[in-house]
Amino acid sequence: MDLSPLSISDIQKSLALQFRGLLNDVHPLLCQDIVRALELSHSLLTSLPTEQDLPSALSGAWALSIVLCTQYLNQDIEQEYAGNLAVVAECWMAALDFIDDLQDEDVTPVIQELGRARTQSVVLALQLLAQKAILFAPSREGSPDALKLHAAHMLLEKTLVSLGGQHRDMLVESYAANAVSLEECLEITAAKSGALVSLALGFAALVAEVSEEVQHIVDALGPLLGIYHQLTNDCTDVLRADKSDLARGKKTLPIILMNQYGDQKGLAAARSMTLLYRERALNQLVLLETCLGRPMFPLLRHTLDVAHVENLNL
Repeated sequence: MDLSPLSISDIQKSLALQFRGLLNDVHPLLCQDIVRALELSHSLLTSLPTEQDLPSALSGAWALSIVLCTQYLNQDIEQEYAGNLAVVAECWMAALDFIDDLQDEDVTPVIQELGRARTQSVVLALQLLAQKAILFAPSREGSPDALKLHAAHMLLEKTLVSLGGQHRDMLVESYAANAVSLEECLEITAAKSGALVSLALGFAALVAEVSEEVQHIVDALGPLLGIYHQLTNDCTDVLRADKSDLARGKKTLPIILMNQYGDQKGLAAARSMTLLYRERALNQLVLLETCLGRPMFPLLRHTLDVAHVENLNL
């Protein structure tokens, strides 16, 4: 099946080569842990996932989404620019995922194998490698530093928004379940997850040099996709024994609604809310296709969306 003008294999090989170049100055033992942590996370930087490995929540597919989205938004753009920021995003998002697992005290394959202390070292190394990748990004003729400055600003701005949401998420763990409103819960979700998807799509729009109209659509799409994917995860995690959401008193949407209406009705209401955000994200995708005058190729749609309703166990 023709998934896109670029195959997953082509993209993976290019990104892995760029990533390996960043590791040249890293001590071999730390390098080994970094690579292993990314392998266990199914990162495109270290391994080639199958279509089944591409999850709805984008973890492990950040780089792929940026390269493909850039290609879709501007088919004439040099792919080296997108590839560089794809490596930045993959390193950065992996670091944030590991921090989230450490804070939630989840027992993941990475933490099981490396332990918490070595995982923390991997986190710091990935964050430094992401910043290094921006500093050594290729320069464009006529504006040698503009891309780097915009990308660095976007990385810091969106991450601070996400960290604010993550911090609020931890603070409300100590609140009574009925003390957190649905509006506050969705606000936290939009900050925590919506900002990160906005970062990935923002990188693609930056490299593609999109019009103001397209930028407006992309800006609206990021938060909707982020909320949809996070709610999908929350509806799944509340039923998983290896997740700590219930034990920690997290105030995710399904937990709040289950407290209000009982387990069965509350979870059903949370799934309905998730589908609402899926529909809103789909509407933005249609607007984007209409604006650009061409359909989105299947691999990009698979990576961004929308089609993974089975994850909700409906």
